[in-house]
Amino acid sequence: MPRWSPDGTKIVFQGVREGQPWNIYMVAAKGGTTQELLPNDQVHEFPDWLADGESVVYSTPPVGPAAPPEDGSIFVLDLRTGKTTKVPGSDGLRNPRTSFGGRHLAALSADLKKVLLFDFQTRDWREIANAGKSFYYLEPTRDGKYLYFQDLGEAGQPLYRVRAGDWKRERVMSFESLLQTGVLRCRFMGLTLDGSPMVLVTRGGGDVYALDLDLP
Repeated sequence: MPRWSPDGTKIVFQGVREGQPWNIYMVAAKGGTTQELLPNDQVHEFPDWLADGESVVYSTPPVGPAAPPEDGSIFVLDLRTGKTTKVPGSDGLRNPRTSFGGRHLAALSADLKKVLLFDFQTRDWREIANAGKSFYYLEPTRDGKYLYFQDLGEAGQPLYRVRAGDWKRERVMSFESLLQTGVLRCRFMGLTLDGSPMVLVTRGGGDVYALDLDLP
């Protein structure tokens, strides 16, 4: 989940070291030492930059399989002070993405059936998409006009977008034709510079090998 800083000098990403939970890391865009941004006492995931370039937003899942979904939340890490602040009303939300010019924060519900939007000015959440089968991967456009996301559980694994202002959801494209040719999944991975969707196509099938082993 690598994300470039607004000034293009740094990258935050989600990573894991052997024997430790997933955590948030940062590295200079030109390379160098990787910095672990948070304690490795629990899972921290889905990092993104806020518009100021000095803060990183991320989510934490519930601790343990028996914990209720609302135990997971979204937090903001101030890189200057190292302090974390919980986003109000974010219990049970995940996959935060700075959206619509930086004024809003998009997120998915724990059951992946809703897309919600937090307004940093009004400090309120609004629901902008619901009744999804399995919403996946929020990605805002560079011009701040749209937020893209996919429904992997719906027939055809369609790609949607919501427009800023009227918050209208529109279907962008679907992958029925590909999925009928042995493709198992068409996973939305982001947008190119000109706004074209990038999709990772996973095909079915496999190869069979035989191994001859001569032991002394």
